[in-house]
Amino acid sequence: MHSNLFILSDYDTSSHYPRKASIDKVAYQLLRAEGMVDLKLLMLTRPESADYFGVAPECFDLMRGCLLEYLTYKDKDLLGTADSKLGVLTYHSPYHPVGMKNFSKQLAKYLIEITIIIIGVIIAFYFTKYGEQLNRNQNERDVIAQIYFELEDNLNDLEADFLIHRIGLFSHLNVINYLDGKKPYSDSLIMDFYWITRDEYIFANVTGYENLKTFGINLIKDDSLRNLVTLVYNHDFPRLAKGSTLHPDLNAYLSPFYQEHFMVNRDTSLEYTLTFPDSLQISYPRDIGLGVKQIIGYVPIDPAALRRNEEFRFLITNALEFRMYKFSFYRSCIDNVKEAMQRIKELY
Repeated sequence: MHSNLFILSDYDTSSHYPRKASIDKVAYQLLRAEGMVDLKLLMLTRPESADYFGVAPECFDLMRGCLLEYLTYKDKDLLGTADSKLGVLTYHSPYHPVGMKNFSKQLAKYLIEITIIIIGVIIAFYFTKYGEQLNRNQNERDVIAQIYFELEDNLNDLEADFLIHRIGLFSHLNVINYLDGKKPYSDSLIMDFYWITRDEYIFANVTGYENLKTFGINLIKDDSLRNLVTLVYNHDFPRLAKGSTLHPDLNAYLSPFYQEHFMVNRDTSLEYTLTFPDSLQISYPRDIGLGVKQIIGYVPIDPAALRRNEEFRFLITNALEFRMYKFSFYRSCIDNVKEAMQRIKELY
């Protein structure tokens, strides 16, 4: 069989006579259009085609239909010419316009289904992202609210500690004036000698900040607030916590000298009132139970010798430096906490 040859027959079912003159031109055009003009042009009737190609006669019509189907797919104008000249009936295959039309419908159906699926996935994705953003916004509000009340509580401690450092700072100045001969010895110095040994630290509540870190610090969208919160919790609070190695504890620093050169005040007539920022007042001496009174104050064993003692002057000078650092750092931390709380009020 000549597998590369497309068969064209002029079989007429009514007369069984070939019309070679009428199909010769059409066949040549068809073959020429398919690049097959160099092949032998066969003008065969149904029986002749069967004998030549070695196929059963009933297969000839199918073979002829295949040619027309192919031409239908390749060139509709030539097909129209062939149909009108030859009077043949075309068998509809998937390549025929009718088959192609059904294929197009199926393709369009699949494309529509795929498009719907894609749109559904996109919508689900955006709804998921929208829900995640809503949850994130709620988490942000919850954490910020916790941090606000946490800062408020820490601020109360900071201000109470700052009061102690301020009293200690002024007591340092009074003691130095006494050592320099600018201030005479008096009972008020008994209190000053006591307050210069007092030290305070912040034991900050950081639960809210730890919760924030579980979500990520970027949960706070506002840059200025995020920077303030980070500054307070990662810089200020650690420097003011007990155990900071920047400066020693004032009480531990001065206690060895005090144990040798001072005695505890026992005069209950010496009174002192400590007023805190929240209007809380503590008056000394004060009853602590079972008839025992808390009395504050340190009395120098030899006030005149103390004034000449260079070791004491050395210790007091260094202690003043430590006090000034803590005083300034407490004040800076208080300002940062207040600013962070104000920013939270503005944003939330």
